[in-house]
Amino acid sequence: MRETRSKGNFPGGTVMYGYRVVDKKVVIHEDEAQIVRRIFTDYANGKPGNVIIDELNEQGVLYRGKPFAKTTFYRMVVSEKYAGIFRHGDEIYTNIYPAIVPMEIFEIVREKAEKNKYGKHKAGVCYLFKNKLTCGYCGRPVGSGSGTSKSGKVMRYYRCNGRGTKHGCQLLPVRKELLEELVVNAVQEALQKTDLEALADGILEQGKKIAEDSSVLNLLTTEYEETTRAIDNLLRAVEQGIFTQSTKDRLEQLEARKTELETKIACEKARALQMITKEQILEHLHAALKRSPKQLISYFVRKVVLFNDHIDVYCKSIENHDPDGNDSHREFSFYEVKMTVEVDRHTFGGEKEKQTYAIALWI
Repeated sequence: MRETRSKGNFPGGTVMYGYRVVDKKVVIHEDEAQIVRRIFTDYANGKPGNVIIDELNEQGVLYRGKPFAKTTFYRMVVSEKYAGIFRHGDEIYTNIYPAIVPMEIFEIVREKAEKNKYGKHKAGVCYLFKNKLTCGYCGRPVGSGSGTSKSGKVMRYYRCNGRGTKHGCQLLPVRKELLEELVVNAVQEALQKTDLEALADGILEQGKKIAEDSSVLNLLTTEYEETTRAIDNLLRAVEQGIFTQSTKDRLEQLEARKTELETKIACEKARALQMITKEQILEHLHAALKRSPKQLISYFVRKVVLFNDHIDVYCKSIENHDPDGNDSHREFSFYEVKMTVEVDRHTFGGEKEKQTYAIALWI
């Protein structure tokens, strides 16, 4: 895959709107690219995103056969691929996606989009889970909202962006203070009660499994096994008296390849295991314990998935370390707790009810 990216070939996955793949290369689809340029230009010039979306839908412009949605729009305007940049981990490639939008326009648009994506927050009000909270039912981001009771009291809450769509979403709004208190308390409790040494060992063991299950390592191991079988077959032929110059040359080639594969497999395992150490993990976990609630969420929590009766909190195993790929494959739960609280479901004066949340922390 690294060789594919270095050659500027398409590395796989979903092709961005505005592009096509031809002979392993990403090329611009000019009809769609005109729409992309229009979106970026209008947004950079101050036209609101919802107005741009409405205009596109009114004119019958489709996104992969469907009307443009708000999530689609904001996912497009923050994608660096439209500026010609493709990232893979810490690596940056400028030879895969040809730029559709000039970098100066892209930077203007991305800054505006990041500010507006989850709605404007009240000045002086801190939402701890801004850009970290996802709906467990529809997968959309969970933004902020507020309402005022008859007495004039302002109630702030987290609300799924999918509730305002045509099909709606079953996730109920949750009071801002309540949700933040639940998660902060669960994280602090987990760090205080969990054996951090054992947790660090678990993270390392998980990393080892990932390394052993990596696609590169699998390919090398498979070839190594095939090479070994081929050598065994040739040796059996030699034992039966079949020995020619071609047999000798082939056996030498296979032996040389086997030795080369052994070295590559060892290097691949070592490379994967050197990515993170137990000391680094423990340092990160102990540092998290000393943080204030706001710093703790920013430093230690990378994603929160919210349901009506349970919450999944995904933590960082080391500072600025964000595992890619399938979360269910790479992560494991290290702490679970149930908390019962009173909720009012934002009826502004309605009776409160008991709600038990099962909170699981993953790393």
